[in-house]
Amino acid sequence: MSDPASYVAGWATLAIYVLAWVISIIRWPRRAVRITVGFGIAVGLVASAELWLRSRLKRDWQSFEELCRTRAGDKVFRTVDGVQGIFRMRARSAADAAGDQFGLEDPYGFAIGDRADAPNGELLERYRFVETLRAFGAPQSSPYKRHELLGELGRSERLVEKLESAYGYTWEDLSTREMREKYIAGGRFTIRDLGSNEVLAERTGFVFARHRSGGRDRRFWTNIDNLCPAGAGTPFWIHDFVFSVLRPARPAN
Repeated sequence: MSDPASYVAGWATLAIYVLAWVISIIRWPRRAVRITVGFGIAVGLVASAELWLRSRLKRDWQSFEELCRTRAGDKVFRTVDGVQGIFRMRARSAADAAGDQFGLEDPYGFAIGDRADAPNGELLERYRFVETLRAFGAPQSSPYKRHELLGELGRSERLVEKLESAYGYTWEDLSTREMREKYIAGGRFTIRDLGSNEVLAERTGFVFARHRSGGRDRRFWTNIDNLCPAGAGTPFWIHDFVFSVLRPARPAN
């Protein structure tokens, strides 16, 4: 669980303690015994705290690895060719809660690119349109919003009464309180046939928001260093997973 940064930091801390001890002995030689005992106690307390933190980090990382080994993965039951558009079936909050340990819904999905206004742009690179739930305050007669690219004119957004999409995807948060306390979160994406409600594919994934050294960023749920499923042949971003199941009619550039 160690890395070069934590290794260097540990030795640097020890060097500072030793230097402070030497300076103190030179400055107050008659108090050498007391100073030595005091520094020994301080170093012992710091070392004990470091060992405790590292043991918790190791425990949390092992929990993440166990979830990845036993629950994470993609299940594709059927693929569809020539898809023109897609419906994002569940909206996400626009609030920036990437640094909220317990408040952000489905941090795993957030980490792989499913956010309030994303991945509409990525999806529109391959699909003719993307449909979402209506904006807050929109007329009840127009429950949906359709996003389209109009060439050089840019993106068009308009409220519509009926969906044109035949397929869609939704998400759910699989996190528990215990997982969040360990800076772990899990989520599941489900791709469906909107006509029959048939499940075409599922992705279950997990994210560990801390660095291997134990530190974390201010917006730690954006950390993509520790995610599963991942690896060769696995679509990483949510739009790539969707493309692998609902294959767009428009070819990739």
